[in-house]
Amino acid sequence: MAVTTAASEAATVEALKQIKAAEQEWEAKAQAARARRDQTVAAARVDAAAAVARAVAELEKGRLQAVEAARADADLEAARIRADGERAARAAGADDPAGLSAKKAALLAAVLGEFGA
Repeated sequence: MAVTTAASEAATVEALKQIKAAEQEWEAKAQAARARRDQTVAAARVDAAAAVARAVAELEKGRLQAVEAARADADLEAARIRADGERAARAAGADDPAGLSAKKAALLAAVLGEFGA
């Protein structure tokens, strides 16, 4: 029985060594898979940050273009208003140059009258 027990123990030890080797192999594979996962996640974070930065830059560019367009539209509208006012002033003075002073005085009196002057 001692021989059988020794052979049985040797077989058990060998089986345990094989199990241990398999465990170590799978642990190494799992560690490698975790490392690949971490690298993939890190690369995805970098890509996402770059995409966000590009989107912010595009939005800022669009905002600046919209502001410039609004500014140009406002300048055109101001020029139109100024031209209309100048035209109206010339037309008012062309009708009656002498009466323009009287109109000015009446307008000034009406405006100042509103302020209690």
